Amino acid sequence: MKKAFCSWSGGKDSCLAYYLAQQEGITFSYLFNVLDEDGETSCTHGLPASLMRLQAKLAGIPLVQLKTNGIRYEEDLRKQLHEFKDQGINTGVYGNGDISPIWIGGVSKEEGLDPVFPLKDIHKTEVLNKLIVLGFKTIVVTARADLLGQQWLGKEVDEQFIIDWEQLKKKHNITPDQEAGLYHTLVLAGPIFKGQLEIVKTEKVLRNGYWFLDVRAVADTQ
Repeated sequence: MKKAFCSWSGGKDSCLAYYLAQQEGITFSYLFNVLDEDGETSCTHGLPASLMRLQAKLAGIPLVQLKTNGIRYEEDLRKQLHEFKDQGINTGVYGNGDISPIWIGGVSKEEGLDPVFPLKDIHKTEVLNKLIVLGFKTIVVTARADLLGQQWLGKEVDEQFIIDWEQLKKKHNITPDQEAGLYHTLVLAGPIFKGQLEIVKTEKVLRNGYWFLDVRAVADTQ
């Protein structure tokens, strides 16, 4: 039996990877979220650590949050993977993100875990379509300023989103390989959750060439 953790950003790829792996019979023991060293913010999406905990609560799965920085990242990651292995976990499930599947897959194997990438052979547009068909409610929380702009923040991933996104890619000649990191998302509801997140207060913030939807207050409904 595959007993797993799921690498967790709170966005579309990690949520869909979780769902697809679960459909294949993988049993999850933990969600695994990486934070900046301050312990307050997720390192990939710039979201509050407390929001990740609310998502985990709605998923009904314990959440492990790792505080680290760029210098210590691999060392800290390996320690955490080793701890998972010691607890009887034999599988790590990863969504397609900015971390190379080759690198993270190699690190996982070296620590005795089988890496699984449920989205590996799914086109990025098909990922969006699957999210919509399966009933995930997803919004944009990070957008690269020079290509998307702050008007994309809070935009829901729906049929119109796909149309707008495809038009933007064509306008700027964006290839599939260039898509990673142009925007990040937050999943508010879906089939893996027992309720949904409700964003109460936000602020749009520009830093390091990206617009962020700075979530100041959030609630969950069950």
